[in-house]
Amino acid sequence: MKLQRTTWILVCFALILGGGVYFSERQGSTPTETATSQQQRLFNFTEAQVQKVIVEREDDTLEFERSEDETQSWQMTEPEEVPASEPAIAFLLNFLIEREAERRFTAERDRLPEYGLDDPFATVTVTVTDSEDEQTLVLGQPNFDENFLYARRNPPKTDEAEVEVFLVPYEIRYAVEREYDEWKLAGDEPETQETEAPADEPETQETETPADEIEAEDTETTEATEDTETPEDDE
Repeated sequence: MKLQRTTWILVCFALILGGGVYFSERQGSTPTETATSQQQRLFNFTEAQVQKVIVEREDDTLEFERSEDETQSWQMTEPEEVPASEPAIAFLLNFLIEREAERRFTAERDRLPEYGLDDPFATVTVTVTDSEDEQTLVLGQPNFDENFLYARRNPPKTDEAEVEVFLVPYEIRYAVEREYDEWKLAGDEPETQETEAPADEPETQETETPADEIEAEDTETTEATEDTETPEDDE
């Protein structure tokens, strides 16, 4: 009986202690989770504030500016000046504004090559209203399971000993690495090709065929003249 009484006392003490730890951690963790949720958002600007977008890739650099034309919101300015594909721009901005980073961590600068951030495959720079500073997202290589990309947000110009690294959704790679023609408004180039092709072919056919017919007619006329002259010589 004495052993059972001691056992019950220990069990009750463990329950009381465990309950106190549980409520203490629950109350203390709530503010931390909220702060983390706010920190996971990459940027705080809205799509309407974006005035310029620059996408630097390994092989080219694309620049887009918001247009004052109500029917065409975006214009490509580099490497050529053509209307831009609004869905392509909106898809990219959605990742920058709406999507959140999975997590962030601090790493030593000399470890940047491990994340592909010393030589990134793409850098997106955004100019927004009411801000003198450009917003930049540097994209590195995928993580081990290829569900996320390592990234840096607004990296400082000075070389610091430690850097902040984010894990962003892998799908942002599709928004950046789309084919060049997909960045332009669809339907511009095909119209030009359709108007050029038919213009040359009819001219070639019209100049060759009549020339042969005229030569044939001249031959027939010469033969007819010789036939009419032969009787006169016989007379």
